[in-house]
Amino acid sequence: MIQAAVAAGVQLGVVSQRRFYEPVRRVRQAILDGKIGKPVLGTVTVLGWRDEAYYRSDPWRGRWATEGGGVMLTQTTHQIDLFQWLMGPIDELFG
Repeated sequence: MIQAAVAAGVQLGVVSQRRFYEPVRRVRQAILDGKIGKPVLGTVTVLGWRDEAYYRSDPWRGRWATEGGGVMLTQTTHQIDLFQWLMGPIDELFG
């Protein structure tokens, strides 16, 4: 993506908007302030479901060649971002 943006002369950015949700901000600040200690272990469980209409709404959805990482990436991007932002770098990930 970076190479494509440079080649096209356009700016590329990422939006991690859930970091600005008030409960998330409070947890992050509590961690930074040492109020709840340093997290050492955590899990993310996502109980999401998408119907057929979701996959039909854009031609790239649900296809190995165009989805860019399968369901782990397309359906849990925000949760994984928050997990890493709160916990620090991820050592192991599976799904």
